[in-house]
Amino acid sequence: MIFQIYKILRIFFFILFISISFYSLKFYEGSVYIYLIYCLSFISMLYYLTDNGASYFEIFFGSYLFLGFWFKYVFSLMLLDGVVFDSGQLKKTNIDEVLIIGILIALVCILSSFLNRKIINYKKKDQFQKKQNSIFENFYLNNRVLVILSFSILFISVSFLNINLGIYQRGFINLSEINFFIKGFVKWLLLFGLTSFSCFLIHVEISNLKKINFVTIIIPLLEIFLSYSSMLSRSFVINATSLILPTYQKSLDLKKNYNNLFYIFFAIIIFLTGISVYSVNYLRLEKLATVKYEWKETVSNKSLVANSEYSSRIENYNYEIPLKDLTSTPSKELTKEEIKIKRKNEPHKVYSGDLFKFILI
Repeated sequence: MIFQIYKILRIFFFILFISISFYSLKFYEGSVYIYLIYCLSFISMLYYLTDNGASYFEIFFGSYLFLGFWFKYVFSLMLLDGVVFDSGQLKKTNIDEVLIIGILIALVCILSSFLNRKIINYKKKDQFQKKQNSIFENFYLNNRVLVILSFSILFISVSFLNINLGIYQRGFINLSEINFFIKGFVKWLLLFGLTSFSCFLIHVEISNLKKINFVTIIIPLLEIFLSYSSMLSRSFVINATSLILPTYQKSLDLKKNYNNLFYIFFAIIIFLTGISVYSVNYLRLEKLATVKYEWKETVSNKSLVANSEYSSRIENYNYEIPLKDLTSTPSKELTKEEIKIKRKNEPHKVYSGDLFKFILI
């Protein structure tokens, strides 16, 4: 049943993406043929790398490239006059050359996947063959409750620390005086460490206990949700899906049918995605309001301009704020506190034009 739904969704999105590509043609100012080949190359790559014969690495990597190249550029072209906010606006003189590079990337991915499936013939090892557990696996199996509880406390604490101190947040540079090694360790935990341990939990559960445990799936989903939300990243849905898809494929080799349980997991992912996108957008807009205020305060106050530390914090803000938003002079200059109150009382009026821009980065 799940595979049938997946097959229908692939065909639906394939048709939808092609339709959007043809519609966006009128916004492109370069060669129509190069642009069409660019769109069709990435759509074909996504369709091929997400079929039933694809590995979960191909599904994740293909989706990641598609969102980074086709989705970001096409929607920026239609809605933001071709401005990609982490790359600027592509110049008309070299726009076709840039798309040709994208075409080559898509074609190389398709060719690599084809060669791997048809020519390179690796013998699959029995994933459930009897093997000797490592010391870490044995420790986990003997102390499951303690390990899961300790891990939960750890990722909740790290996420809370990061959201309050802004140690690592997408689009912002942290210039605080926190110890270099502490900052590096927190970044490593958020980007690799915590999620790697989540994968370890699921792997040990399936390999040794031969079952899918609800708690040991929910805990990793919550870890990804809190970690990426604290980083002001909306990629929770991508990372959560990359965890659930291989877990589902592994479950097919188990004797018990877990389809109903995975329906619940996918519903939870959709629910948490909505919360993550809304909360992260709100926090980003709040921080943007603060930065705009600090920028105006800096350029209008000579004593602050002379303060190298303060000026450095403003200049190193890693985001492309539209110049008109920075240089416009309001009838009454608002304080930082007034901005927060205005943002809270009128969220649909304050900086609403920045919303789609935030979604694209």
